Amino acid sequence: LIFSTTEKFFNAVEPIKNLLPVVEGELNPIFQGCYTTHADIKRINRDCENSFLGLESAMASLSVMEDKKTSIPSNGELEDLWRTAMFNQFHDIFDGSAIKSSYEYSREIASVRLQKARDLLNKILAQIGGKPGKKILVFNPLGWSRNGLIQYSLPEDPHNTHTACVSDIPAFGFVSLDTAGLIRTSQNRVEKLGGGFWQTPFYKIHLDEKTGLIRSLYDLKNRRDVLVPCTAVGEDPESWWAENAGNLITVNWEQPHRMSAWIIGNIARTENLISAEKITVTQNELKTVISASRRYRNSSIIQRIVMYPDFPFIDFEADIDWNEDGSSRDGVPMLRVNFMFSQNRPEAWFEIPFGAVKRPCDGREYVALRWAAMRQGNWWAGIINKDKHGYRPNGSALALTLMRNTYEPDSSSDAGKHHVSYRLVFGKLDILSLSQSAAEFNMPLVHCDGVSREIKYSPVEIKGKVFVSCLKPSLDGQSVILRLAEIMGKTEQVRVSFARRIKHITLSNILEEEKNKLAFSDNCVRFEMKPFTIATLKVHF
Repeated sequence: LIFSTTEKFFNAVEPIKNLLPVVEGELNPIFQGCYTTHADIKRINRDCENSFLGLESAMASLSVMEDKKTSIPSNGELEDLWRTAMFNQFHDIFDGSAIKSSYEYSREIASVRLQKARDLLNKILAQIGGKPGKKILVFNPLGWSRNGLIQYSLPEDPHNTHTACVSDIPAFGFVSLDTAGLIRTSQNRVEKLGGGFWQTPFYKIHLDEKTGLIRSLYDLKNRRDVLVPCTAVGEDPESWWAENAGNLITVNWEQPHRMSAWIIGNIARTENLISAEKITVTQNELKTVISASRRYRNSSIIQRIVMYPDFPFIDFEADIDWNEDGSSRDGVPMLRVNFMFSQNRPEAWFEIPFGAVKRPCDGREYVALRWAAMRQGNWWAGIINKDKHGYRPNGSALALTLMRNTYEPDSSSDAGKHHVSYRLVFGKLDILSLSQSAAEFNMPLVHCDGVSREIKYSPVEIKGKVFVSCLKPSLDGQSVILRLAEIMGKTEQVRVSFARRIKHITLSNILEEEKNKLAFSDNCVRFEMKPFTIATLKVHF
């Protein structure tokens, strides 16, 4: 037995590769219940990943700035944060199959590290922003320019929040904005048409006025239905196929079975949560929110549909107070939210690390990172999640599994209060744009109120259809790491320009061991990426 590395193993078997069996497809697609069980640990994990990645981006961006005005947290502090995140990714913790006290401990150590990361990032932003003033400093933790909404307060009125739309925040960049010039209105509208119909520049939606469910959704740009319309016959307008409505939550009761945390059991019955106790509408210039309150036995659910005049997607939120226990007598209650897309024999695609994979639309539970989508030709419709991993594609329908209240080994894994967020996207998309949209949903723009410094700064500009995975300080603290991934299956020409003079730059492996030097000119490097490859650039300034 030799303790070695992956690289040495493959070098050793290279001479006999033609003698080895070939295994195609995915391995070990079992224990689908683990994609969802213990929603709290899934939320903790995603929060840690997003927070620590954002902090890394800010630290690296600062280290590229020649005119540094602030101290940068040490790599030791960053390593301490990631050690906690990785500890909680141990399989018996992250998959939801540990006992209750394990999750109490995981929540405790994660909450301390999350607060530490927030404090470090806020310190960086406040020091970059300079003395107190009436500007807002906005930071983009992702590697491409983007638009978005921010909520801020004014120094003279800190208890009231305002919403503004900001645009063209550069990759990994900082921009200071005058509060007087922030865009708090829109030339577009979320227009109420009557009869439950609403329209934006991007789509027309029919929300049932009694249930708050989506009866139809039409893509105005591509002139096609997003969802299968739910229509009634004249003889009975109350019956309109509500069981096929968009954003319908179903309670699926699994029969009692062994290993309930790990395995999704046989579904004995499904109950559709159609009726609503109350529907409310709140609206401002930049968004419209329609809320529906529902009850199921001893539990309550508030669903919100959020529509924007300036963005083509629809956001959904749910506040769930779940009090239905699973047991060896009653089985396991599982909640799913469902969308029936208007597509003919679509393909189902799921985000995986540095790419996406196609799987059958066969009604089984499949795992994804941040998104799953149905594709017909070049038109896609999908669901982006914030902390869920279980999806069920069935024909042209796609469901996101929200929670499972199992009974072993934890006697009540998902009882209590939950906040769930997901986003519906549709249109002529691709794997890259879906992955970027998912990253934006999970890592919104960050801002610091009440600063004075004038700044618009980006440490790097990346051109080429590649996914920008991260910008981070190197492990040795002497350079900056930029990681890119080609996820479309095409050869791509990439151009990377830095805002600071480069001393030298190398292609490194995932461990940041330098392999090949790259030629550069005017702080710019050009290179080719082969399909489905990862490029780790180690940059010395």
